[in-house]
Amino acid sequence: KESITRALNVSKANVVVLITDLLHIAKKREREVEHAKIIVDACKEAGTHHVILCSNNFAECGPQAANHLGSKGEMEAYLKKESGIACYTILRPGSFFENFDDPVNMNPLKRGNLSDLYDADSRVALVATRDIGKAAVLVADNPTEWNGKTVDCVASLRSGNECAAILSEVSGVPCTYKPAPPRFILKFLLPDLYHMVRYVSDGMPGYDCSDDIKRFRSLIPDAMGPKEWFTAKGCWSDGSRFNEPPPPESNRGIAVYVLLSVPIVILAIVAALELRK
Repeated sequence: KESITRALNVSKANVVVLITDLLHIAKKREREVEHAKIIVDACKEAGTHHVILCSNNFAECGPQAANHLGSKGEMEAYLKKESGIACYTILRPGSFFENFDDPVNMNPLKRGNLSDLYDADSRVALVATRDIGKAAVLVADNPTEWNGKTVDCVASLRSGNECAAILSEVSGVPCTYKPAPPRFILKFLLPDLYHMVRYVSDGMPGYDCSDDIKRFRSLIPDAMGPKEWFTAKGCWSDGSRFNEPPPPESNRGIAVYVLLSVPIVILAIVAALELRK
């Protein structure tokens, strides 16, 4: 807390946009909430004029077993009721369009393919990170108007199949959607995400974003839907442009496959010979 307070004092920041990360940094729900509380308390001590919390659209209605959703509800409650912060605004973004091309998390946008966590026919509340940023600027420029309010940042409600059809149109390449990783992997290795995906697959009970989309588009008139986002992206993850022929295939992958296969074949032959003795 002391280092954050010093940074705020030196920078003389009037506005702080607070974003936490459970899955990659905090690792545990209680630690993510602690991170948020430390930063909020530092803002209070430093006299920061306006705190903008980036929460989640399922913070109130999502399953508590999905810790990165439940943690956001706890943060919101602390900011509203316990922090003593005089001026705050909460942003609740939906799922990011940028998740469709996320090589860091092993989900690059490959030619003809589209993947995300959710089932192909599950409709998902979507928003571009660019538009979340625009919303943050809007409320930061008008703190009195947005004090104590929540902005649901959702620009579109689409399924994976619908997004794949739109990508096909934009890219000129027939595209198919498939959820990734498989549900059983989520269940055993990433239970936090598994519970969120199940909630969406069940139709997001208690959550209706139809009015949220209208309100958000009134605030950010040029907010991107899937067609605008894919058009702005304009290329596959390997850099090849939409509506252009694919680059020549490299033989490197074949060579690596052969090199890896040779020792496996040798071991299989040795094992077979040993069994015949």
